[in-house]
Order: sequence, then C-alpha cells, then structure tokens
Amino acid sequence: MVKGREGEVRGREGRGTCTRDGQREREGRKGREEGKRGREGIEKRREEGKGPVREGMSLSHIQLTYSFLFNKDRKSYFRRLSLPVKYQILILDFLFEDVSSVTLTADRIPSTTDIQIGGNQVQFRCTYTHDGTDNTFLVEWQKESPRGSGSFNTIALFNKPNGAGASFSTSEEGLLFQNRSTLTNPSSSSLTAILSVNTIQCDDEGLYRCKYTYLDTTGVKTMHRDVSLDTSAPGDTPYTKPTMSKTAGTIEEGDSITFTCTANVGKPMGRIRWWKYRSSVNSASEIVAPSPSPPAVVPGVCEYNVTSTMTTQLTKDDNNARIRCSVDQDLIPGSTPENKAFMETEAINVFYRVGVPTIIKNPNSNEYQVGENLLDLTCSVEGNPNPATSTDKNVNNFTWHYKSSDGDNETMATDVNNVVLINGGRTIRISSLIEDQAGIYICQAQNGFNNQVFTEKTQVQVTIVKTTTTTTTTPATSPSSPANTPTPAGQGGGGDDSGLGGGIIAAIVIVVIVVIVLIVVAIVCFVMKRRNKDDSIEEPSEKPRNNHLTTVNQTNMLNEKNSPFYQPSNQYEKNYNKQDLQYADLTFDNKPRSRNPMVLNEIDTSNMDNHSYSQVMMPSV
Repeated sequence: MVKGREGEVRGREGRGTCTRDGQREREGRKGREEGKRGREGIEKRREEGKGPVREGMSLSHIQLTYSFLFNKDRKSYFRRLSLPVKYQILILDFLFEDVSSVTLTADRIPSTTDIQIGGNQVQFRCTYTHDGTDNTFLVEWQKESPRGSGSFNTIALFNKPNGAGASFSTSEEGLLFQNRSTLTNPSSSSLTAILSVNTIQCDDEGLYRCKYTYLDTTGVKTMHRDVSLDTSAPGDTPYTKPTMSKTAGTIEEGDSITFTCTANVGKPMGRIRWWKYRSSVNSASEIVAPSPSPPAVVPGVCEYNVTSTMTTQLTKDDNNARIRCSVDQDLIPGSTPENKAFMETEAINVFYRVGVPTIIKNPNSNEYQVGENLLDLTCSVEGNPNPATSTDKNVNNFTWHYKSSDGDNETMATDVNNVVLINGGRTIRISSLIEDQAGIYICQAQNGFNNQVFTEKTQVQVTIVKTTTTTTTTPATSPSSPANTPTPAGQGGGGDDSGLGGGIIAAIVIVVIVVIVLIVVAIVCFVMKRRNKDDSIEEPSEKPRNNHLTTVNQTNMLNEKNSPFYQPSNQYEKNYNKQDLQYADLTFDNKPRSRNPMVLNEIDTSNMDNHSYSQVMMPSV
C-alpha cells in the first residue's frame, strides 16, 4: 500500500520536475511509472475496502482526500516537518479513518429565567454525539466578558472519555469559578461535559458558550452552543431609620414634615413604601408617596439603591406615631408589605394646645346634703404637654377658682373652708360639706411649647342643701327610712372616697339597728298588754241566783280556830291549826258567767280522810 502511494506521489512529482536534462527526464519517466502503479494500488485498495478511499465514501469526500494528499500546501507542510512520504500517508490515513457526523447541545439546570444569587446549584451541560469513531479533540465551557462584546474566556477544559480529564483554565474566569464549582468530564456512558456552580454570584450573570473542537476530513473543526444566565437578588432592609426634615422635640400640630429613606430594592427592582403607625390603632395605614425614578439596569449588577422621600402634615392624632419605610419586592419574605424589610422612626412627639377641660364630680349628683363626707372635682383635658405633667409646672398646670354665684368675684378655690388640692392640682377635694361651700368652681388648664402658652377653662355648679328629716310618734310602726336619715358630719371621714362610702354605710347600719330595737319594744309592749287583758275577769251585769250561803253553825268562821277560814296570827297557830284544818265544799250557782258560790256545804270533820281538800263545782256555761 505504501509503495503504491509512493509511486503515485513520485509520478506526480516527477511530472512536475522534468527538465531538458536527460537525467531528470529518466527520473520523470520512472516517477510516472511508479505513479501508475500507485494508482493501480489505490484502486485495488478501494475495491478491497481499505485505504483512504473506503466503501461508502462520497465522491466529494474522496476528492477532498486526494486534494489534501497531493496539493502543494500539504507537500510544503510535510517537507517542513522533514517527514518521509510514507509517514505522511500513514498520518493522513489515521486522521481520516472512520470520519462521522457530529451533533452538539447545551443547556442549563435549572432552566428558570432568573437564578437567585446565593441559591441552589446551577449546572451548565454540554453534550455531543457522533456516528463512528470519537474524533473529539477538546470541549470547553466559556463565558462572554465583557457582556455583549462577543469575546469569550475559557472557564474549564474537558477531554474525550479515557482522556486526561477536566481542569479549570488559568484565565481570570477560571480562577473566579474554581473555588465554588466542580467539573465532570465526558465518559463512555455519557458524552456530557458539566460545569456545576455551587453558589451563584451576581457577577455570574451573562452568556455562556460550550465550544466543541474535533477533527474532520478538512482538518480541525469547531462547533458551539450558547446558554444565558440571568440572576436575581432580594432587596435589603433600609440602611438607616427614616430621617425627618425638622428636629425631634420641636414638631407641633400642623407641621409638614418630609421623611427620607434609602434602601437597596434588589433585582428585579422593588420599591419603597411608607406607613404610619398610630399608638391608638393596632394596624398600619399607608401613606402614598411619589415613586422615585428607578435607576438604569446594569448587566451583572444586583444591587440597586433607591432614595424615597415622603411629606405629610402631622396632627394631634399623630402624637407618639411611628413612620415606617419598607422595601416591597417579591423575593423578600414577609406576610404583608408593611412587615417586609423595613426601618421606622422613634415615636414622634407632636405638641398641641390644650382643649376645653371637663370637670368630673365624684360622687356625681345634682345636689349634695350638708354633712356629707367628701366631694372630688377632677379636671380632665387633652394637650401635649399635658397640664398635669411634672415638667415645667410654671407653664403646664391647673388652677382652681371659686365664686358663690355668677357675677361675684373669683377667689382661689383653696380659700374655701375644707377645700384642698390633690392629684398634682388636677383635683380639688371638698370635705365635711356645708352650705358655705356651695357655689361655682372653675378649672383653668394651661400648657406651653415653642415659646407659646395656651389657656382654656370651664366651670361647674355645686349645690349643697340642709338635710330634711321626718319625725314620727310611733317609731315601731313608722320607722325612718335609712335613705332619708342624714349621715352625721365627719362620719367615716377618711379623707378619700373609701372613707366617704364607709361613713354612709355606718350611718345606715346604726339607723337599721335603732329601727329594729323600736320594733322589738313595740312587739313586747303589745304582747304584755294582751296578756294583762286575758288575766282580768269581767264581772257579769246581773246578780247570780241564790247569792247567799247557808252555813252550819252560825259562827264567825274567820275568827273561830276550828273554822277552815280562820287566819292564824302567828307561826304557832299556823302549825297548830295545820293539823285541825277542815275543808268545805263550795257549790256555785248555774247562772252563765257567774263566779259566786251558791252554798258552802258543811264538811264532816269526823271523816277528814275522805275530805282532804275542798271541792269547788264550777258552773256550766
């Protein structure tokens, strides 16, 4: 095979070197003969399916092969290498053995449009295929730098299976990816070169290229496929708390204040929103502010700083409110826009003048009784600073005045008997109520700020009347009502509301006890009277029948010692007569309601054992 090729080559070379010199002519004829033999050998190789011309090769492929074998550029190239012709043919035969078609694909996993920086791993995959022998020379992953320039720098290099493996490039791009990426070289089971970036940075955004270099019949050829990567980044918390156009501590009702907030709104760009939190309301209210012009988008830039301003007029309802600025962007976590990345001011102190006061009476009544314990009058008012504050009492305070009626001159309320100030001057206490304390009480509230002083006042009428009681002749049946019984002056005077209540309760208890005692006495008297009435015997209006006694032995029965009616004059006679006591039977008449005996029957003294006591027969009614 080699000799045949050498003959062909020499024949063609000899044809081009013929000269008038006979020697060269002879060499030319010899070369032509060898060339003829070479062509015959090549033809024979083609018939046998061997050599550079193989069965199934297209005509154009054969022509390209022979043009490379016999063109002058090939001849001069190999001559520079000082290679013999037979080695030239062997090299060409090796290079173009089993040349086949090649395909190339490239993709990215995940394939989503934007990849959030700092997120999960991203793989750049480059896959090639061929129909015959793997003539791969090199696979590269590259990145365009700068973006849009069309110039690519190599990140990593890959070899065909069972080759030298994969490695990072020593270029700037290779060094940027080396410490946070891994490489996977193609294998016999997977002809895929993989660049795995573990941590995506904002600078990774751009255009990536898979470059495939292989050998073909025409020489070294390349193919490439491009994959783009766009990055996204969440916004950040504002750099500082919102600033105010007016110094804190000098803001008053009606001031228009401008607030300023600066923050990175992320990529894609979000926006800054404003919120107001009032102390009296649990939720936030949004303050609409003009949106600033967004900055221009720059490739490979993920941080976009935006400054927003908002102007609002503050009222007294905004006292202790907080103004918040937040960054609203989809990548920022948070359930509601106001609770996403935010910063807020401290509670804003808004000064405002005092309003008209209100006087609260305790206990509350239209009129009060002389002798009641206590009455408190409290002045309630809104204002900042409040008149009740302990700061700068020369300006922020309450003042109480008194006058007995409209048109009278006012005096200090504390000049009235038993009237004192409590609760920092906000309340006056009237104790041991008397008629002289009745009248008009005036509360004056005052506050001041920023070299201004404001005053408002109001008044209340206090009526104190004498106690009226009802006198009854029968306490047992008509006791005085506890509600109408006046409390003794000073009862339970503890100096506060609890002492006042205790005195009233004690007075009520005493009255109830007195009423109970009177009722008991009345009941006892009534019972005794009924008992005395039951013990008396009413004499009948008519005389009883037989209203005379028939006696035996008409003697003085009271003076006779043997008489049962004899009254002994001394103890001796009592003892003596005790043994000889005789009994008599009394028989009463049968007249209704009669209690007079009809007859005194004689007692048989000889039979005393049978008459040991007197028998009185009561009339039947």
